[in-house]
Order: sequence, then C-alpha cells, then structure tokens
Amino acid sequence: MIGIDAAIANSFRRILIAELPTMAIEKVLIANNTSIIQDEVLAHRLGLVPIRVDPRLFDYLSKNDQPNEKNTIVFKLHVQCKSGSPRITVKSDALKWLPNGSELVKETRNAASDSSSKPETYTYFSCSQETIPEFVKNPIIPKYPDIIIAKLGPGQVYFTCFCLFQKLLIKHVKMADHALGLEKISSRAKCGA
Repeated sequence: MIGIDAAIANSFRRILIAELPTMAIEKVLIANNTSIIQDEVLAHRLGLVPIRVDPRLFDYLSKNDQPNEKNTIVFKLHVQCKSGSPRITVKSDALKWLPNGSELVKETRNAASDSSSKPETYTYFSCSQETIPEFVKNPIIPKYPDIIIAKLGPGQVYFTCFCLFQKLLIKHVKMADHALGLEKISSRAKCGA
C-alpha cells in the first residue's frame, strides 16, 4: 500500500481484521472462586488464552440458537491450593476441554419439584465432540500451555469456572484477539539548563 493515504490504508486494515472469524470466549460461568482474583479479572485473563482450533469447523451462534457441539467449545478450570501446600501457578494447561458440554447445572425455580428429570446444563451436545473426525487426531487445547492465568497461595482454596468459546465476527477491532500490535513510544527529556 505504498503511495496511498494513511487513512485509507488503515480502513483496509480494520476491515480485514474485523472480517476474520475467531473463536473467542463469549461467557465465563464461575461456580466458585475463593481466590484473591476478582471474577471479572479472571474472566478477562481467560479471554486472552488462544485456543488451538480451526474456526471453519464451527457454525456461528445466532441469537436464536442454543449452544451445541457445532457452535460451542466448553473448557473447565478447576484448581485447588489447600492450606499447608506451597503456592501454585495456574497456567493455561489447566484448562480442560469438556467434549460432552458443560457440567454446570442451571438453577431453575422449580428444580425441587421435578427431581426425577435430568438436570439442565448450559450447553446441550447431542454427541460428544471427541467423536467428530476432525478432533479425534487433534483434540482442542490451549495453543500455548504456559500462559499464566493466576497464582494461588495456601488457603486460597480453589476456583471452578466454565468457559464457552463461540465463533464470532468481531463488532469492533478493539475486541479482536488477532489484532494485537506494538507501538514504541519514545520520549526524551533533558534536565538542566
């Protein structure tokens, strides 16, 4: 793009980035968090973990769709640091893929009245994602296993959360995980007369 106006080149760049489909965390359901990290910060840090999966294998989730095996990936993070144990570092390899969908049960008002039925979870998978041929040889895992998510000290017992990854088209470039850039800002200050 040599010789064109910078604003036009930037417009092309932003359009290309916005039209690139990505698998991103849409929801983080935190069942229990007794760590020092706030729920919002934990959800944000989980959103920065890239997942090794081809987005072309999944469908877009529209407003009327239910999360299923064709449009959602579910991960579970369950970590414990009991009293008397040394401090542990929670890394992205602690995220465990749940090919059968969420294990977290939805809370309903009439749950006590109908105890004979199967409890409803946040996702319903008609078949396990492990049986899909594309995932038999390539299970879904974090792309980099050594990304630090949190550090837990003794007594910060555990946290359990479920991450729902869904195929999205980015509405704004600031939300694109693949649009990272680096800008070097240098300033020079002189002291004295």
